[in-house]
Amino acid sequence: MTPNASAPADRNTKTLTIVVEPLTGSYHFTDWGWATHTGLFTNSGSGVVNLATGEFVSGTGLVFAANGDTLSWTFGTTPNTVVYTGGTGRFQGVTGGFLGVITSATLLSSNPDGTLTFAMTYDGSGTITY
Repeated sequence: MTPNASAPADRNTKTLTIVVEPLTGSYHFTDWGWATHTGLFTNSGSGVVNLATGEFVSGTGLVFAANGDTLSWTFGTTPNTVVYTGGTGRFQGVTGGFLGVITSATLLSSNPDGTLTFAMTYDGSGTITY
């Protein structure tokens, strides 16, 4: 893509492993995969999930693209809506985001520190302009 490109941001189905503190809903995760605008990427973040609904209500994170460019994000005012907030390299001045739809959540373990580890899958699509 050339600078100032605007295109759909299809996330397709992604799987992440997330650790949740069951009393507060705070979470953290690191995942990786392949996406149209980043190529191979790693993504990590933290925030709060509503344990009653499974919706992500807050959070921030950072994506590292295959070439080292970064893309920062936050959850928007609508649950499960990711908003791109900045970046480096080709993502400098980025705008856009996507709606993530959780398609499954499987409890993997109950950890000694009281946290729970889940495998989650989600689909998402939206837009990205950079």
